[in-house]
Amino acid sequence: MPRPLAIRAHLRSLVQRPAERIPGIDGLRALAVLWVLAFHGVLFLAPHLEADGVQRLTTSAWGRFALQGELGVDAFFVISGFLITGLLLRELDTGGRVLLLRFYLRRALRLLPAAYVVMAFCAWLAPQGIHTIWTNLVYVNNFVPFHDSFMGWAWSLAIEEQFYAVFPLVLPWLIRRERPLRWIIGLVGAGVALRALLAWVGDVGPFPHHPPWLAGGAAGEDFVRHWDWLYTRPYTRGGALLIGVGLAFFARTSSPATWPARRLLLLGIALMVPVLLVSRAAPPGEAPVLPSALGHAYLAAFHTVFALGVGAVLASSLAGGLARRVLDAWIWYPIAQLSYCIYLVNPLSVGFWYSLLAATGQPLDPAGWQLGAWINTFVTAFFLYVLIERPFMALRR
Repeated sequence: MPRPLAIRAHLRSLVQRPAERIPGIDGLRALAVLWVLAFHGVLFLAPHLEADGVQRLTTSAWGRFALQGELGVDAFFVISGFLITGLLLRELDTGGRVLLLRFYLRRALRLLPAAYVVMAFCAWLAPQGIHTIWTNLVYVNNFVPFHDSFMGWAWSLAIEEQFYAVFPLVLPWLIRRERPLRWIIGLVGAGVALRALLAWVGDVGPFPHHPPWLAGGAAGEDFVRHWDWLYTRPYTRGGALLIGVGLAFFARTSSPATWPARRLLLLGIALMVPVLLVSRAAPPGEAPVLPSALGHAYLAAFHTVFALGVGAVLASSLAGGLARRVLDAWIWYPIAQLSYCIYLVNPLSVGFWYSLLAATGQPLDPAGWQLGAWINTFVTAFFLYVLIERPFMALRR
């Protein structure tokens, strides 16, 4: 248990921003985790609603926006790719090599303790799929079929860990290429092509991208195919990480202060908004927004297009201007600090909260239930951060 003085230091870390922080990262990270939180809040509320309640929730402006929250994970990937690449490039520039053991130990102290604590609680409270918990422990759970997965939302953590394991080994080779950005762009394009091929081979239709329990049913065949073939694999979702890598390489060779901040912000908005206009989580029976051929093209590319938009907004923030002023506001910092713990505990906290309220037999208030789930998530994440995540992070020094 951390000592009182150490706890006070951990609490201060929630409000005292370090001078060397990168502009815009905190805002993007906070907005991404809030969006994911909203996504889970709506997603797990649906089984407690009658059919007409699900219809009202999923067709409301809030419900449609919240159910796009899966894209918050792509924002996390862009941030991770940018930060890790920048860290490794600075180490190469100053020391001539990457200290792999040091890198892996720091990552382990940063990520594993809190994740393992949450796994233990999940095994106790919601042991569905527990026979595959070993895959979570070694971060290959994103290859487990949907019906057998334990802590299904942890697929994205597995992709990040796989990136951390492989990328430091590939980076020295990439740097020796004459034009590394071309390789990165080529890999991003190959990822889009691979998504299109796998969607065709796996008979993954462009719609629906939502779990059928939004309409009160179990996970259907279309959703499971989408999950198992496209949703959780590193080779179908790694484009966002590579976009962050490319941005870090570009920032290494040119000064962000010279970048056109306003144009980059407009480019980011222009890339993200069309993706958001397509409903991927409409209730069953609702006509698709896009015709079939265009829908398949959208399915192949929408994660990458959105991630490009996030990268453009991050680049705009690095350059200065409006994006930096908005994303570098202090209010985002505490949320960004808690973001990892929030992501870990959110589905567990939401599910527990909704089940607790349902057991009381009280009339359902969707807005009140969601607000309570948010509060429960933040409180749980706060204690996980102060008692587990931050003390182990301190050991990295």
